[in-house]
Amino acid sequence: MFSVSREEIRDDSKTTFDQAIGLSTYSNSHAGVLSYVVIFENLWKQTELYEDIKKAHEQLKLYAKAQKEFINVAAHELRTPIQPILGLSQLLLSKTGNIEQYKGLHYTINRNAKRLNRLSDDILDATKIESKSLELKKERFNLNDIIIHAMNDIILGKSLVRSKNVQLIYEPQDVKLEADKGRISQVILLH
Repeated sequence: MFSVSREEIRDDSKTTFDQAIGLSTYSNSHAGVLSYVVIFENLWKQTELYEDIKKAHEQLKLYAKAQKEFINVAAHELRTPIQPILGLSQLLLSKTGNIEQYKGLHYTINRNAKRLNRLSDDILDATKIESKSLELKKERFNLNDIIIHAMNDIILGKSLVRSKNVQLIYEPQDVKLEADKGRISQVILLH
């Protein structure tokens, strides 16, 4: 014999059960109870799914914003080395005479072309990171070699360092690493 009773809440602001209850359900039927359990579990799962969809939507908004910012920064960074390359190469085309006297212009063009190349590599790397296809090539190397190379680039490339007011001091120490040498160089040389 099955017993079923139902109650419904009338006023949930009341402090006692008898005052708050209007109608409730009681059943000793296993099938009846399971049907209620299934209904409430489905409602719970639907609520969780809705929350997951909301979170995914917010993540997509953040991703779109980050992508837009990246494109804006990349466009600006690409324009920066392009202007001297175009301007100075046009100037060189109009010049005549000994090429040695224009060495400074050649250096500036070359430096900006290399910067442009690095920027395009960075954009490709960002794409590979996003698509999870970036592969690191680990090898054993001495970090000291990369630091000395970076300092030489700074000394040769920056007129600021050539002034008597700025001096680079480095005490070499052997630091052995097992990592992607190219990526470590990228971090030290570019930033």
